[in-house]
Amino acid sequence: MMVVLWFEKVWISLKTWGNLFFFVENTVELLKKNYICTIHY
Repeated sequence: MMVVLWFEKVWISLKTWGNLFFFVENTVELLKKNYICTIHY
């Protein structure tokens, strides 16, 4: 029973970190695109 609870906690934190990483990655991509556009035009 304890293992299941621990696994759920780990799973939730992994999903949270995954979402955070995804969000940061998208933000960086957007910034890069804007940066390149600013330089070129």
